Amino acid sequence: MNSGPILTKSTAWPTPGGACSVTGNQLVRVCCRKLENAALDAAAQLLCFGTNHIEGIVPELGYDKPYYFSGLFKKCIGASPKGYRQKNKITG
Repeated sequence: MNSGPILTKSTAWPTPGGACSVTGNQLVRVCCRKLENAALDAAAQLLCFGTNHIEGIVPELGYDKPYYFSGLFKKCIGASPKGYRQKNKITG
């Protein structure tokens, strides 16, 4: 009997774009927005408290295109990841 994990990171946490491309029903779209918002919130926290650039943060969130995610971040948050970090950086 295999004692390894049943779900891997890629199957447990689908990217919003991947989930939305599977089907167009309303529930999936709502879930996609929730996943997207969670990823944006996580990115904002990592930018404020961490030292990684967006290129290092994006793969942790399940995305594979930093340029795409940066555009999404700017569209939804109102600032580029770099600008957001400069304005909200927590030093300690």
